[in-house]
Amino acid sequence: MFLAAIDLQTLLPFAVFGGVAAVTFMVLELVAKNKPRAEERLDVLREPRRKASDFLAEGGKTEKTVAKVLQQAPNLAKPLQPKTAEEEGKLRNRLSYAGYRNENALGVLLGMIVIGLIAGIILG
Repeated sequence: MFLAAIDLQTLLPFAVFGGVAAVTFMVLELVAKNKPRAEERLDVLREPRRKASDFLAEGGKTEKTVAKVLQQAPNLAKPLQPKTAEEEGKLRNRLSYAGYRNENALGVLLGMIVIGLIAGIILG
């Protein structure tokens, strides 16, 4: 009785949304079939005698991570580099507080900003 009151034009957007959401979740499930990074770290902490490379060899993520791909990003970030050492120090402190203590963190962040700007322009 309730379905008789709803016509096809009202139901179609919900059906399309549900279909797109289902396909998106299936694709994400296929892409992220490995353990999450947090679980890999917990495995390393549970068994400290084993090296992290042993866990990776058992089917964890490979050495080719997003960070390695983004090592090229600092080259794109030259125009955004801080002009003074004081500005650079402030930015490094903020990154450190956020948990990014790697030496390349500043360059990767600025490179990602440039990549995001380019992607925004292209998509816009």
